[in-house]
Amino acid sequence: MLQGYNKKATLLYLQRRFCDAIAECRRALELQPYHFGAASGMGLCHLQLGEHQKAVAAFDIALSINPTLADIRSLHGSLKKSLAETAAEAGGGGGSSSGSGGGSPMGGSLP
Repeated sequence: MLQGYNKKATLLYLQRRFCDAIAECRRALELQPYHFGAASGMGLCHLQLGEHQKAVAAFDIALSINPTLADIRSLHGSLKKSLAETAAEAGGGGGSSSGSGGGSPMGGSLP
């Protein structure tokens, strides 16, 4: 059943139904909090939606589970740099809205 949620999330991502894909990723993470594929997939969906802070948070979770995800690490670093530059230019916060939702395997909130 767990893989079903993740496969459905992948299909929804390919159909550009990013909000629906995020919901499926959350279901997968509820069943298996250490499913780095669901966490990274959720981050990719948030990235497509322009929700950069939520993408960084999801990538944080994925990288805490599996630090060897080179592509996710690269995206994560680029997003964090972009958010920091935006914050510096604005003189404060920067990025899009922060996440809320279920708990992460590392004790934080899912984006």
